[in-house]
Amino acid sequence: MTFDSDTNKEENLQPKPQTTENNSQSQSNKLINTLRIGGGISNPSSPDDFSKYWNMGYNIVFGFNFGISSIVGIGTEINYGSFGLNGDKLFENAGLSGYNLNISGGNVSVLLVLIDLKINMTREAIRPYLIGGLGYYKQEFSAATLSIPGVGSQSINSNTENGFTFGVGIGIDIDVSPKVALFFEGKLQSNVGEQENTNYIPIRAGIDLSLSKD
Repeated sequence: MTFDSDTNKEENLQPKPQTTENNSQSQSNKLINTLRIGGGISNPSSPDDFSKYWNMGYNIVFGFNFGISSIVGIGTEINYGSFGLNGDKLFENAGLSGYNLNISGGNVSVLLVLIDLKINMTREAIRPYLIGGLGYYKQEFSAATLSIPGVGSQSINSNTENGFTFGVGIGIDIDVSPKVALFFEGKLQSNVGEQENTNYIPIRAGIDLSLSKD
């Protein structure tokens, strides 16, 4: 009969260090439930009038993500974006470039309230993901004023529509600490109108802050 030495017993009682893989997964698990803050640019896509006569705009986002697991999450999001009217291009297309016309206002602003489904493609500290969402939008064309030299000005009334919106996209999360991650994301967003959809591509970046207490 043999007995373990005291030295062997002490070695067996020593805690084993976590591997790099375990550390990254543990850190990522703390970022399942997060607060998201970010912003970026939005590029008008369609219909043709929207893509031709409105400039690239901006968007800001505020939301929460609640993890069903470390792979799948459900999120809520409030998103605001704005696009400025390109009067010079509008006049050029109408053949009125040489008449010193001026137009002010006419911005398109969009407010979205969304529910998103997010699917992480890995549990690692750098996580590509797929995202899709649907919800409600309110889209407003602000009042515009057309100034005609020697004639005066003409007002163009504002217009508002609202309804169903949906979007799909891809992104990547990068953990920078146990409770903070950076994200980069691109989407195709479509606001469903009575006659045609308004489509644009928001590209944004920001931070995810963990809601975990530990």
